[in-house]
Amino acid sequence: GGFRRWFSSVTPDKQAMTMADLMAGRTLDEASEILSLSFRPEARWKDAASRKASLMELRNVYCAKMLEQCNICENTMAKLVDPSYLPSRTEVLEAFQLDIPSPEVMAAASRNIKNMEALSIQMGNFQAIAPEKRTFPQLFQLEFGPMTFSALFSFCNIHGVFEVITVEFVDALSDYLAERHAGLPVELASQPILEVAAGSGRLAHFLNQSRKLPVPVVATDNGSWNITKDQPFSVETFDHQDAVSHFKPALMLCSWMPENTDFSGAWRSHSEVQEYLLIGPTDSGLSGLPWETWGCPHPYFQGISEAEFATMDERDPRTVTLRSFQAAFEAKQANQPPPFLVDGFQRFRVGSVCGLQICRRDSELSSCGHSETISFRRIST
Repeated sequence: GGFRRWFSSVTPDKQAMTMADLMAGRTLDEASEILSLSFRPEARWKDAASRKASLMELRNVYCAKMLEQCNICENTMAKLVDPSYLPSRTEVLEAFQLDIPSPEVMAAASRNIKNMEALSIQMGNFQAIAPEKRTFPQLFQLEFGPMTFSALFSFCNIHGVFEVITVEFVDALSDYLAERHAGLPVELASQPILEVAAGSGRLAHFLNQSRKLPVPVVATDNGSWNITKDQPFSVETFDHQDAVSHFKPALMLCSWMPENTDFSGAWRSHSEVQEYLLIGPTDSGLSGLPWETWGCPHPYFQGISEAEFATMDERDPRTVTLRSFQAAFEAKQANQPPPFLVDGFQRFRVGSVCGLQICRRDSELSSCGHSETISFRRIST
């Protein structure tokens, strides 16, 4: 009762600033109960924008509590935060207490497709719970849609990690790249494998360390996120388009293309590019764009009118994603092929790599956004 009175009497900034301190020494259930108060009618917010921003921060507070309760030992944490250390898949799963499907199950079929079907069931289950009994993650997702709540998400958020690179993932990816390189035309085989939007260059570094590839993997990034600062890996400063023009790769890859942005259309216009790999969440705006990048209509999207779009903020990333889904919907109605097919490429899922992937959005409670490796290959003429 005293906390509820305090919560309704202070400013939103004070609410957000003091929540982390209030979590100290509390169990996860106690943290959920406290954070759930932010959804009560008496919670005061300056406006809708500040409310959303504060609730997003409170999600981070909750996930930080989940990370704290993993009780990761100091030695293990020191290794996990060291960019030069490559952990095994088992190390990651055990440290963050992750319960995800086996590599065999993940290699066989996309979890994203399966979970689209399960998503509506999960949200329906949340709705069936009495409002006062709902946990903070349930309240949050009922308002904002499916989101990840996990210790791993907190770790990745703190350390700027999107794809969790492991020994097994690097081995599988380097094996695939070596196999694909072996099939290149002789005149293209001498070019390096290019990674664009490579961030710190950590993935390219470990691929080169595998000693399985006949040519080097060159990491490039435009530096806009300032990720390369204080990193021990080599990264050349290039925008993704300039990098393709400069290195003229036959094989290239991009891990976690920025959300709601498509780079791939520019790559396909270069005749020397025979294949590009996209690593990250597929078929949405979480990495790239649903239609322009992935060429995937949403199975449940039934279209939005221009009148409805007129009520939306065009600067909102969700609106950008909806615009892409609308383009996919209209193309499907008109029986038009996806952009990559128009440009002479085919899409393939690389199951041998997908089965070993772990990303920031993985958890037993996560219904979407799982990372996969998708190949787009130029069709031989």
